[in-house]
Amino acid sequence: MNIELSETENHGVAFMMRYKANAVKDEEAAKLLRRAAYLLDHTTVLCSYALRQNRKEQSCKT
Repeated sequence: MNIELSETENHGVAFMMRYKANAVKDEEAAKLLRRAAYLLDHTTVLCSYALRQNRKEQSCKT
C-alpha cells in the first residue's frame, strides 16, 4: 500500500503519536511511540529539504 501525506499531515501524525504516547500505560511502548514520532518528524523535514533542493537544481539546469 502506498500512502503519500503532505509535510503538514506528517507532522500532524507525529503530533498525535506523541499525544497518544502520553496516554499509554506501558512506559516502554510510550517511549517507542515518542521515538517513532521523532523519526517521522525529522525524516519529513529532511525529505522536504531534499525535494526543494532537487527542484532548485532542476530549475537551474533549464
